[in-house]
Amino acid sequence: MTSFFFGKIDGKLEAPRSVKEWGVKSEYWLCFEKVTGLVLTGSGLLHAHGGSWWSSVPSSSRPTALRFGGCNNLLYNGLTQRDSPSNHIKIIGCTNATLSNLHIIAPGNSPNTDGIDIADSHNIHILSSSIKTGDDCVAIIGSSSDINITRVGCGPGHGISVGSLGKGGTLGRVQNVNVRHCTFYESLSAARIKTWSATAVKVSDVTFRDFRGTSTDTLAININCDRGIGCDNILMEHINITSSSPRTRLTAFCRFAHVISRFVSISIRCVSRDEDSRSPSPLP
Repeated sequence: MTSFFFGKIDGKLEAPRSVKEWGVKSEYWLCFEKVTGLVLTGSGLLHAHGGSWWSSVPSSSRPTALRFGGCNNLLYNGLTQRDSPSNHIKIIGCTNATLSNLHIIAPGNSPNTDGIDIADSHNIHILSSSIKTGDDCVAIIGSSSDINITRVGCGPGHGISVGSLGKGGTLGRVQNVNVRHCTFYESLSAARIKTWSATAVKVSDVTFRDFRGTSTDTLAININCDRGIGCDNILMEHINITSSSPRTRLTAFCRFAHVISRFVSISIRCVSRDEDSRSPSPLP
């Protein structure tokens, strides 16, 4: 475990421009592992040159641009990241982390280029940032708690997601997630919660509040929980999402979740277990 590292980047840091130049296969371009008190800040650019990867390498074999693993008391602030081969930032096994004033950019058609992925982490704050990618702007992909996402601009992209969770029957819990004051521009959807069938992951106490913007898909809100475990205490409040196509009506899908909906521009009605047993519906 390393303690107290300060780094400042005001220039441009570039990855190799072609897949061949990367040489030895790597899961990450930049990685900080088990650092306590890490501060990485500046006004610079981290350019991963992922374009050469997107059409030539399967998504499961592409590297993440930046990984924070097992870091406590982390501050990552001010930088711009562009064109990761895969997800731009992965936070795994971290506690007390703040990511703020970031600009994450990739083309809207770039595959699997999530902005920020979070797994097995606690007390994570994502603040005042802009994320424009080809996949989820922020995704909670593993057991985590006390996640605060505030004043994030998302789009293009796939919105802000809790999941997918529990693939392969993995255990875990996601709770106390607050997503507030976020805007969406031509996002595929705004808010998503997805747990796999027969999962052992419990999702509870998730708040989506003060959203506005546009969606390119008619399914703007998607809450799809496991029939056996369900999702509890989901609050959606003061949400105004319209279609990016004129005169197109948006919809919401909700199944096996306890949802409170207030001042939401899209009607949300959840399918219960009893209703599903009478007339099962396919996964969206």
